[in-house]
Amino acid sequence: MKPGAWMRICVPGLQEVLQLAETDKYSSLAEAIYQLTQNYGHVSVWDERFFKEICESIGFVNVYQTSFMQGNDKRLLKDSPHRAKTSLYMEAQKPKDC
Repeated sequence: MKPGAWMRICVPGLQEVLQLAETDKYSSLAEAIYQLTQNYGHVSVWDERFFKEICESIGFVNVYQTSFMQGNDKRLLKDSPHRAKTSLYMEAQKPKDC
């Protein structure tokens, strides 16, 4: 990545899926977790704090949670509507001075 460039990552969102479990989209908490971790081949789950910690530990700055079709670089907004409710959208910037 070029210095100052933004990255945008969409990952399965733990909090997002658990909120849907509470609103009866899923029949149980177990089904919600199954959908998140098993049904689509994902091998990990993420939340904002964990994602930020990982990104900052490898040198990214300005790490923050955003939302569906919102972000710093409009060229990166390639979000899929069917993933909007169950995804965690994160952005981070490569330092300008590296």
